[in-house]
Amino acid sequence: VSQRISDRTGKPAVHQIKKGIRYLKAEFDFAIEQKEYIAKNPCDVFKKQITLQADESRNHLTIRETEELWEWLGKLLVPDANIEQWIKSRGISSRALNLHARVGFDLVALELLSGVRQVEARELGWDQVYLEKNHYQQEDAEGPFFKIKLSKQKRPFGIPITSQMKGVFERRKAARTNDYVFPSYRSPDLPLAEDRGAFQILKKLMPPEALRHSDKLNSNVLRHTFATTTFNLWKDL
Repeated sequence: VSQRISDRTGKPAVHQIKKGIRYLKAEFDFAIEQKEYIAKNPCDVFKKQITLQADESRNHLTIRETEELWEWLGKLLVPDANIEQWIKSRGISSRALNLHARVGFDLVALELLSGVRQVEARELGWDQVYLEKNHYQQEDAEGPFFKIKLSKQKRPFGIPITSQMKGVFERRKAARTNDYVFPSYRSPDLPLAEDRGAFQILKKLMPPEALRHSDKLNSNVLRHTFATTTFNLWKDL
């Protein structure tokens, strides 16, 4: 209930409430089965209204899907002569390759490479990016990094800039128009309002048979992809 009211529906964040009740049910199950504190789970009263099991559908991309997404981002960010003709054959306007559109593709690239939330990436300012050696050394860092404010924990958090991320920042710096890494072209002093436009184009380019989650491709799926891939590679988040 403490979640914000949706501007679109005028209702609370229902899925967040359901998730909270699932967590609460797990806590009570532990109290029943492990500690024997109680005999009955009070969350069972919600069974008729809420599915108390977590959604088992896959909420992240496979390695193959991730590689394909990365390949398409590269083609759209640094297009060659064949790409414009190809995207027209898929019913996509050539405007998808203009400088304005590429801001969104770079935003998606950083979301995929860093695992940060969309709002954390969108509102990233150039004063939070430390690319040059003299700048990051002043912050007692050993290499380039950027600093976000975690949207839930409300505290600063530093993220190393990898070699793959460096291209994102270099392209954005060369096309800089305001104080934000991902600027809005409609509102000159503000950050990009959303990443939805970039995802709409990527969904059309990535074939459904290769991407079962094409209808759900968004920043949250990329965040889960980053976490899942990291866990599978290093087993320690």
